[in-house]
Amino acid sequence: MRKVVYIIPEYMGSPSDSAYRKVGTIFQSIGIKPIGISITWKRRTMTQYVNEFMEKYNKIKKRNEEVYLFGFSYGANVAFIAATQIKPKAVIMGSLSPFFKEDLKYAYKSWLRGVGKTRVADHRNQSFNSFAKKFKSRALIFVGEKEWEQCHRRARIAHKLIKNSKLIVVPSARHKLQQKEYQAAVKKYVTAEFTHSRA
Repeated sequence: MRKVVYIIPEYMGSPSDSAYRKVGTIFQSIGIKPIGISITWKRRTMTQYVNEFMEKYNKIKKRNEEVYLFGFSYGANVAFIAATQIKPKAVIMGSLSPFFKEDLKYAYKSWLRGVGKTRVADHRNQSFNSFAKKFKSRALIFVGEKEWEQCHRRARIAHKLIKNSKLIVVPSARHKLQQKEYQAAVKKYVTAEFTHSRA
């Protein structure tokens, strides 16, 4: 059976960025084919990001393939929400963005201004707690040690609500997948969890 990981980058990121190419190499080394998914980010909402991912996934997917999802930041949110629809083998979420309905009251006002009224309104309709009830996959949840407390809070709650999950706090890491510490942690845990004998 073919094993595939669909890689979803951060906001304004691209699968061709070096950090995501390195992640793809990690999966490839354990027999999981990486497929990068480009998202149209500008002036659009999380609902539209998820819909775009699902459209591309449905065009690319093959029958009887074992599916994994990897996402970072906003891409991790897309992966999490999409997983409630496609039920992948596992979802690897790097630094979930703290922009679900339950997170907004903890967000800095500057963050909300940056995200914009339309996107914030969309986030108010996306309850992590509700999605978690539909989430049936294994999950690895990464968060950098030096990230904002809002990111740590989101990661802790995700771990609590997702039954088959593991929370990894990456030492010395910030909200940056390209950091060597972050890349090393992804390699360590993805290899340990999803090699042929355990996947």
